[in-house]
Amino acid sequence: MRDRPVVIGMRRPHPTAMRIAMREAVAGRTFVQVVHCCAASDADRGRLVLESMRPHASLPERRTPPVGFRLTTAGVVDALERASRASRLLVVGCADATWFTQLRGSDVVARLARHADSPVMVVPHDEREPGRPGRVVLGGGRAAVGAATVRFALEQARDRATVVVVGREAADGATAPVLAELAGEFPDVTIDVHDRPGPRVVAGDLVVVERPEDRSVPFAWSLDPLVATTVTTAVERRCAIGIVPGDGR
Repeated sequence: MRDRPVVIGMRRPHPTAMRIAMREAVAGRTFVQVVHCCAASDADRGRLVLESMRPHASLPERRTPPVGFRLTTAGVVDALERASRASRLLVVGCADATWFTQLRGSDVVARLARHADSPVMVVPHDEREPGRPGRVVLGGGRAAVGAATVRFALEQARDRATVVVVGREAADGATAPVLAELAGEFPDVTIDVHDRPGPRVVAGDLVVVERPEDRSVPFAWSLDPLVATTVTTAVERRCAIGIVPGDGR
């Protein structure tokens, strides 16, 4: 995992995404690769976008991981899908909720959320300086959540020194054996069970969901209703959302 970078795909400067990616790289003992795609005729502007991110490539409170900057003229979806095949995590900025509520072939975030080989973290554009990370909310309903998704949530909580919030239906249902099996690997992570975790999502939290298998409808339609409620609230409150390929990918 140490040779698999955290990749950021950005259309415009996104300091919050950069800070999140660097913290992920520190936790994974790896490096950050910033990728910006533009037409060859627009390369000068593309270089300016990358240069504008260099001042944000440091972590004052801890060791800063190596950060590389790459400009490419490849299509953004193709470039980031290829990058995801060898990455620990793909971080993408998002200006609105269209990726979640609509199904459009031109929506880069929607495409990556459904097809990237690595977990994808969708980070809303926010001019505020990111504060202390909030809780990790595991989106789960009646269907079992796979081990890869549960492990990702537990790793995030461990690295953020926070708790994992799980809905009671998931904690007592089909996901219970997976939670029980993996919890022993993360003895320092507390799992809090709530009847309705969705309405409790607040800004700063990270919501983790398993990628739906049905890719023919908008993301929101293909989720369990309880999970959809949680993610809808997260989108409204501008939380980051982690989307993890299922165990069968």
